[in-house]
Order: sequence, then structure tokens, then C-alpha cells
Amino acid sequence: SGVIGLAPGKDYSLDGLGSPSVIVKLKATPAAGDKLVVRMGRSLVGHKAKEIALAPTVTLKAVGYQWGWTYSYPDLGDFEFSSNMAAEGTVPEELYRFEVDNRVVVPVGESIRVITTARDVIHAWALPNMAIKIDAVPGRHNETWFKPEREGVYYGQCSEICGVRHSAMPIAVEVVSRPAFEAWVDAKRVDAGLEPMFGPVAAATASDAYADAGSAAKTQ
Repeated sequence: SGVIGLAPGKDYSLDGLGSPSVIVKLKATPAAGDKLVVRMGRSLVGHKAKEIALAPTVTLKAVGYQWGWTYSYPDLGDFEFSSNMAAEGTVPEELYRFEVDNRVVVPVGESIRVITTARDVIHAWALPNMAIKIDAVPGRHNETWFKPEREGVYYGQCSEICGVRHSAMPIAVEVVSRPAFEAWVDAKRVDAGLEPMFGPVAAATASDAYADAGSAAKTQ
């Protein structure tokens, strides 16, 4: 085992770098345990295939502001919501300053593209369990991706000093089954006055629809 460092050249290609689809072609499969570092790209660890394709099925846009986040799903409809730190006393004590009033919801086992920007000062969207820390810069769009393998709730935090309430910008991502995710999206669309995308929504609110989908999240 070891670390293989490669610069772009004849041994492989980076087709579509910076777009939703990135293809890395290698002449040989890395040995088990090797780490492939693509300069100016993302580290790819533990993959055995000669061709690694990253094709996100969900795009999440995160906009930082003092002191919270606004989220939208550009490919899933014209709706957005704010996510702020849950008030003290409304969540278990051990989750205070971690929990939010509106979680991000994504499907398990799928590649999630994250686009970040900011309204005022530089923030950073960080989710340690997914090895993500990406700046959110006013007037600029950055992007990264992650692929959650287990259902649950994953917590993060703004990781760029952004003012006196920097510590009050938690991030909470809930990973659910595909049916639960679709029910949540449809309920959000209905709340925004849009037609459902995936099917009828019986529940009146996004939270009810999500609960009816049978999601059981485990805190991570």
C-alpha cells in the first residue's frame, strides 16, 4: 500500500472536471489500500475500478449568511428554506448548538453535489463525517460532492470565522431512503405552491410527509 500522486498527463484523463460528471481513466487498477490523489481534484480512496465516474443525482445549493444557511435544490423545483440553530430548550441538551430548525435531506447511496456561496462574508460549509469543508464566498460559486452510505443525521458547522455568532451556524444533514426523500421533496414543493414531482402527497406539511414515508434516522 502507499500513496500514488499523479499530475494530468497521458496516463489518465480528467474529462468534465468542474462539471456534474467527472471521469478518471487509469491504465492500471490501484492496489488495495492505495490512495489516489488527483491534483486540483478530489481524493478518491478505496476504489478498485479502472474508471471512476462521479455523476450526482441530487444538487444542493447552500447559501451562507450571518447567521444561518439557505438551501435549495435547483433540479427539483423553485423552493428554498432557511436553516438556523435550534433554540435552546427545543432540542435535547446534548444536541444544542448542533441541531437546526430545518435539516437538509438527501437520499442514501447517491452522489450529492453541493454548491456553495454567501450573501455577506466568507463562510464555510463543513460536514466532517463526509470529509467536506468548502468555502462559501460572496459572488462566487464553489462545489464539491459526497455520497452517504448510511441513513442517519450528520452534523457540521460553519468552519470559517465569520463574526460574533460564528458558532451559531450549525449544519444538519438527514440521510434517508429514496422514497422518503421523494416524499419530502414533494411536500416541500406543495408548500411552495408547486405540483408534486414524484407522486401525490397526502400530508399537509413536509414534516408529516417525511414521517409518513417511514424514515427512521439515527444520529451520527
